[in-house]
Amino acid sequence: MKRMILSTFLAAACFTLAVDPFCADAAEPKTPSPNKPPKDAPKDPDAADPEAAAEAAARYTFAKDADSEALVDFCLQLQDYEPEDDADADLHDKRAPRAIKRACRRIMELEKDKESDNARFARRMTLAMQLDNATELDSTRSTQLLKRTREFLKSPKVIADDADVASALADFLSAHSGPKSIEWCQKVGNDLAHHAVPEVAATGKVLLGTAKRLGVVGKPMPIKGTTVDGKPFDLTQFKDKVVLIEFWATWCPHCVDELPYLKKCYDAYHSKGFEIVDISSDEELQTLQEFLKLEKLDWIHLHEAGGKHPALQEYGISSYPSNFLLGKDGKVVAIDLRDKALSDQLKLALGAPEAGKEITEDALPKESKAKPKKGAVEKNDDTEESEETLKKKYTF
Repeated sequence: MKRMILSTFLAAACFTLAVDPFCADAAEPKTPSPNKPPKDAPKDPDAADPEAAAEAAARYTFAKDADSEALVDFCLQLQDYEPEDDADADLHDKRAPRAIKRACRRIMELEKDKESDNARFARRMTLAMQLDNATELDSTRSTQLLKRTREFLKSPKVIADDADVASALADFLSAHSGPKSIEWCQKVGNDLAHHAVPEVAATGKVLLGTAKRLGVVGKPMPIKGTTVDGKPFDLTQFKDKVVLIEFWATWCPHCVDELPYLKKCYDAYHSKGFEIVDISSDEELQTLQEFLKLEKLDWIHLHEAGGKHPALQEYGISSYPSNFLLGKDGKVVAIDLRDKALSDQLKLALGAPEAGKEITEDALPKESKAKPKKGAVEKNDDTEESEETLKKKYTF
């Protein structure tokens, strides 16, 4: 299920948090000495244009006496704002999340009824931000966040827009394996799977599928479908083979970036019993067929009308690429193997690659070879607050 614009915007914009499960304002940079400016001083896109600077300041500021309706409009305007250029986009990514966070807090202060439309709007925005930036599952804060999310989604006042919170929850839980993550997917999924609001019910089914996906290792994964040539396919025809099931789409840049490496793995291990079955989420079959003609991918390609293969919901596929590696016994060995992790698993299952087709580090996508930068986590305004303070701040 595609994520709605609210959560997509917040996920891209709330970049200040790395280890804390709550989206927090970044600390303001220290004022440099007037005689010794920092070597890498950040560029202010509005510095040379006072009028633009004033306009930007007004965009991210709301009046002290603004009522709830005005604050909701303020948040929506920031959500819908389209930056004029890269510099404006960087500025928006930095300022908009903070401004929305402050506005939502103010709405909650103003609203006496926590189930009013405006209060639920603020809660929706806040929960989406917290879930999009949560990194830990086994912590008191995360447990409280999960409980608040479930309570919010069980309300009789749930509307279609609230499905975005459920999607954010699915994404958060998808990043963690283990019984606790599966349990929460099942609990909230069962809450929502038969909801009267179709969008919410669909997300509930994604959560149930996510639970199944997180617990699929060691179990069979029967896959059937139709190839791009219109022929029926059943995974059982690859008995005694090691098979990679890849969920992808031509519009997904990360999926496309992975293709050269997948080609090398297929070329190196196909003669040893390795197969790839990809399931495309492209809406138009013609678009997929034209792409495949250019890329010349020799493995099996499945596509259903509208890109809606039933396995997408069954296994809670909400991000791309997603994959499952099946052993010769037809049971899942591992999920979401990227790059070298995939070739290492193939070597374990099938031995050394075909002579002359060894997969070197140079074959890895550029992003995989890049080492993450070392350094301290950027300070944020929640870091120094007590557990009790945080509970009060984020309890609706």
